Amino acid sequence: MGQENEKISQTLRATEFGVSRQSLYYKPKKPDKDWQLKCRIEEVLRTPGKHSYGSRRIALDLKMNRKPVKRVMNLFGIKITIKKYISAPSWIYGTERLLD
Repeated sequence: MGQENEKISQTLRATEFGVSRQSLYYKPKKPDKDWQLKCRIEEVLRTPGKHSYGSRRIALDLKMNRKPVKRVMNLFGIKITIKKYISAPSWIYGTERLLD
């Protein structure tokens, strides 16, 4: 029952997770820059009238390339909410209303 204390080799650990050994040592290169860009994106989205901006418009507003903006939005799960306005079905008003 002392298996918790045994040291598992990196090779075994990698095979358990189903990944290569090298990916166990991976460290993201720009976590601070990504976080700063995330804050800037959220700041743009909090601006009145800009809550439904996509990655292209946000990139234009920030004066930068769209690819890092899109990557950071996917990384942090930032999604744009768009309200859909649905018109009432014609059977509610009937054809008489159209003739008025």
